[in-house]
Amino acid sequence: MPLTLPTNVRVFRSTGAAYDACMTDETMTDGTIFMVPSEQVVGIAWAYPVAVTGEAGHLHRLEGDSRTTRLDPEVKQAVPAAAALATALGLDLCCFASMYAYQYS
Repeated sequence: MPLTLPTNVRVFRSTGAAYDACMTDETMTDGTIFMVPSEQVVGIAWAYPVAVTGEAGHLHRLEGDSRTTRLDPEVKQAVPAAAALATALGLDLCCFASMYAYQYS
């Protein structure tokens, strides 16, 4: 089944600005996908905003075993779409996102 690219992606000038927005902007709900083109990062809003790309900047990295790591439902649903966006942009995925997107797409 082909993945559809997300259409409601927020864009930020830095990962620091994206992190701050996730902490203070009520519209950045868990699972909101965002990107920081200047740092080659695609991320997902969460209690601790995470990057799905190899580059993370000021964001946290999704780490651990993608088969057993617990994610909130909104974040779990966003990982394949965020990974598809990063791949379409030619960005490397972190290992977790790569395996997770493959398992659940």
